[in-house]
Amino acid sequence: MVIDHLQALTAAATARADQSELDAKTAIAKAKLDADEAVNTAAMARADLLTEVGQILGTKDADGKVVNRSKLDAATLMISVIKHVDGIDVDPKRDPQYIRGVYDGSLTRADAAAASRAAARTAVTETREKASEDLEKKVRSDGENTEQRERAAMLARNKRQSK
Repeated sequence: MVIDHLQALTAAATARADQSELDAKTAIAKAKLDADEAVNTAAMARADLLTEVGQILGTKDADGKVVNRSKLDAATLMISVIKHVDGIDVDPKRDPQYIRGVYDGSLTRADAAAASRAAARTAVTETREKASEDLEKKVRSDGENTEQRERAAMLARNKRQSK
C-alpha cells in the first residue's frame, strides 16, 4: 500500500517534470522564433532606410565613387536627409521619435518635389515636341525661310536628344 502510494507520487512527479521540460523547450523554441522575426524585421527596416536615403542623397559622391553609408546609425542617416531636403539641422541627441517624425516629413516633401520635377520635365518635353512639329509644318509650307529651317533642325535635334 505504501509502495503503491509512493509509486503513484513518483509517477505524478515524473509527469509534472516531463511537462515542465516540454513547456521549457516550447518556450525556448518560441523565443528563438521571436528573436529571428525581430532580427528580420530590423534588417528589413535598415534596408528600407538605406534605400530611401540612397534615393534622396544619391549613391555616389562628387568623384563618382560609391558612398557606403552602411556603418552610419539610423539617426545620422535621417538627419542627413532632413538637412538635404529641408536645409535644417537637427540635434542628434533629440528624441528618436522626433527625428523620425521630421524625417518622415522630409520624405513626403522629397516625393512631392520629385513628382513636381517629373511633371515639369514632361511639360517641357511636350512643349518642345509641339513647337518642333509646328515649326516643321511652317517651314514645309513656307519653303524658302532658311532661318526657320535651321531653328526646326535645332528643335528636332533637341527632341531626339531629350528622349
